[in-house]
Amino acid sequence: MFKNKKLLIILGLLIILGLFFFLFSQQGKKIKIQTDFAKIGKIASYISTPGVITANMAELGSSLGGRVIRIYVKEGDQVKSGKILATLDAYEQAHLDYESTKELFEQGFASEQQLQNAKTMMENKRIVTPIDGVVTYVKINEGEIVPPGIPVISVIDLSKQWIEIQIDEADIANARVAQEVKIFSEAYPNDEFIGKITWINYKAELKKTSGIIKPDEENKIFRAKVALPENATGKFRPGMSVNVDMLIEEKPNALIIPRSAVAQNKRREIVAYIIRGNKAFQIPIEIGVKDSSNVEISKGLKEGDEIAISNVLELENGINVKIINNE
Repeated sequence: MFKNKKLLIILGLLIILGLFFFLFSQQGKKIKIQTDFAKIGKIASYISTPGVITANMAELGSSLGGRVIRIYVKEGDQVKSGKILATLDAYEQAHLDYESTKELFEQGFASEQQLQNAKTMMENKRIVTPIDGVVTYVKINEGEIVPPGIPVISVIDLSKQWIEIQIDEADIANARVAQEVKIFSEAYPNDEFIGKITWINYKAELKKTSGIIKPDEENKIFRAKVALPENATGKFRPGMSVNVDMLIEEKPNALIIPRSAVAQNKRREIVAYIIRGNKAFQIPIEIGVKDSSNVEISKGLKEGDEIAISNVLELENGINVKIINNE
């Protein structure tokens, strides 16, 4: 009995001693941190959305089809609206029939319907571009059969390019026609282009991912177009991917701190750690505008306050810290 009491006393003393050493070691513990200062600066919030360079394009074929007799263009050729790109079998005869019917119509021996039928037959035996532009592909060879209604030659008007974007339903209130946007491209990483929104669809649509709409998808978007600026002329080509940033809010004289300084305490409050001497003290803060690097502080700090910007998740109120800004 006496031995058991003695063991319990010794065990209790060891626990108290261990706790004492633990608390002592914690008091001497210092968390290494880097710091910065709350400062007045410009901050802006953007919505970023992917976009695709688009141009007026004509994909051309024949509604009747037939054998290709002659091809007049190759990929890369500049063409004008109305140019014949290719002719099919019996085109010469169809052209002669049209001219003959036209002459008879002018003399009163053929009806307007007969003239229209002859013209349609002639037009279906040739491929003509309706726009000025550049030939981007020719998928036929002379002597091959062109199936009815299948595009075999494409022409793109590179003088009229724009960006197509999708604006999320949640962000549509922040978008408007004539609004300036920033355009970024991996092809020109050091360049920034300023464009303008020229059109926003009035009707919401299901969001497309890689051109596919899932039946159960609930995300809605509004299609929109962005005009390219003059300094982008000749740099972009249809199909290229870009990122478009739309300005939501901008403040030129905001109190800002780095995003890395913001933490959440055990009560789920948004806080920062202000440095006083060699200790960090927890300060509840309210956040305003945010960008990719900084946040606006609307309440809780003042200009010049030194705050922790690293290891903030390891900090507690009143904990000892060691500043290592120069290490």
